[in-house]
Order: sequence, then C-alpha cells, then structure tokens
Amino acid sequence: MLALAEETYTPSMQSLWSIAYNNIDHHWIDAFFKAVYVPNQAYVDVEQGKVVSAVLRQRLHWMFNGRAFDISLISQAATLPQVRNAHHFERVMAVTLDACAHQEIFTMIKTEEPHYFEKYGFEPIYQRVQYTIPKEMIPKVSTAGCLYEPLTKDLYDTYAKFMSNFTGFEARDIHYFEHLKRKVATQNGRLIAYYDAKKHLMGYAVVFLTNREALVEEIVYLNTTALMKLLNTISDLRRVILLQVSSSENLSVIFKDAKKEEVLTYMMRLNQPTLLSRLLNKNVQHAKTAMKAAQRPLWFHRSW
Repeated sequence: MLALAEETYTPSMQSLWSIAYNNIDHHWIDAFFKAVYVPNQAYVDVEQGKVVSAVLRQRLHWMFNGRAFDISLISQAATLPQVRNAHHFERVMAVTLDACAHQEIFTMIKTEEPHYFEKYGFEPIYQRVQYTIPKEMIPKVSTAGCLYEPLTKDLYDTYAKFMSNFTGFEARDIHYFEHLKRKVATQNGRLIAYYDAKKHLMGYAVVFLTNREALVEEIVYLNTTALMKLLNTISDLRRVILLQVSSSENLSVIFKDAKKEEVLTYMMRLNQPTLLSRLLNKNVQHAKTAMKAAQRPLWFHRSW
C-alpha cells in the first residue's frame, strides 16, 4: 500500500533506516527521527503493517537570483534488502515525484550515484568537493578567538552574510541551526567558531571525527583569516582534514598539493518549465538551462 507517512509508521520507519543504513551510527538515526523527521513529508510502501520502502521529501525555501522558491529536497530513501528487486522504491518514487510536480517548480535530490536518477528526469547541477589536507599543509596561525559554543543567532547571521556571495542556497532560519547543534552534539561532533576582536562571528565549521581524520562537513567563513584559524583548530584534533566545500570555492589556490575529488552531487528536476520561463523571461525547458541564468556561483548543502 502506497501512502503518505503517518505518525504511527515512525517506529517502522526508524527500524527500516537502521537495517538499510547499518553502516551509519545509530545515534545519528535516533537524532534524525527525534529532531528532524516529519511524518507527512515522507511517502511509504507498507506491507502487512510494516514500511518496506520510503522516500523522504523535505520542504524548504530555496533562493535563486534573489527570488525565493518553495522546493523539495529528496534527501533520503530506504528499502528493506529482501525486497529491493521488487520495484517498491520505483513505486514510492513515482508517487513522490507526482506530488512534487503539482506543488513546486523545482525538486532536488542529493546522491553519490547521479546516473541512477537521470531516468526520473533529474539533471546534475551542483557538486560538493572534498580536499584531503594534512596538518603540514596548513599555514600556521594563532587559534585565538576559536571556541566550541557559538550563539545560534550568530550562526544564522554569519551564514546569511556568507550566502551573499552565492545563489541557489537554502534560506535557513534559526530552527535550522538549533537542529544543527543537536545533530552535532548527538553524533559527538564539533561545532567550531571563530570570533574576531570585536566579538563578531567570522566563521564556523561543522566537524565529525574518525580515528584518523576530521571530516569538515560544512565550513562558512567571511575572510581567509577565519578559514585559516578554523582549519588550524581542527588540525589540533586530527592530523588529516577532509574538507568539503562547494565546487566554486577554489581552495586549490591555497592548498595546491591537496587531493581534490567530487563526493556528492545535487540534481534537479524541472517540474513546471512554462511557469519558470515566465518568471525568468526566457525559454527554459531543462534544469541545467535554468541554472545557466545564475547570477552568482551556486552553493547548497543539507546534512540531513
């Protein structure tokens, strides 16, 4: 049975995620379903009262060339291993995309396998890249001003300032950063911030630690000083940093010998080309064509 998820399905959804993503820390799954998951934003296939396949659709405000769009991000999906060849996912995806097509101009999806989603009408528009940076490669600077307890309002304000350099980003609110703090705390991560001498937050980094490396999932910085101070602080935690940024942030200028690779692709599906063509005052039939109208580099990231 295909349905919009109800509250009663949440335990079954959480069980599905634990089975399908058994390589993910269970604390992350617990935190996600407690603080982020919204039942009526998921579509499910149910058999004998159990969710066997599901697609999560997160509604958000997306800024493009100064205009706000209500869009969805298909952020996660899962199917029980024993029924993965029974087309459950395809059925749930079809229902999800039909709902999106009637309610929004754009739908996005994040994936490490972009070719798989082309058959659903998605086109790659934006990549996240990862730099592998050993401690020895980072110019040494003082870490004065760096701390682990930034104010939520400061995170919100600094993100907004950083986004003035970009387009195609999520219009985050205070609640987003409250969720972010909870996520970091639950996963034993670090939220590192740098305040200048005037007590202005100039940058922050979302960091998760493994035995050998520090994964910087998101970094926001208003100048190079903030970037260097944050990286120096992180390098005191682990000797190798995996730094993830937008493809338009060319950090190879600073870290010439760092390994650089694409790690995540965001794809877009254009649901209503006629309406978008009117809004942009040009003929647009594909998502890639729409993104060529971008007035600034694209920047998008959502960690859940």
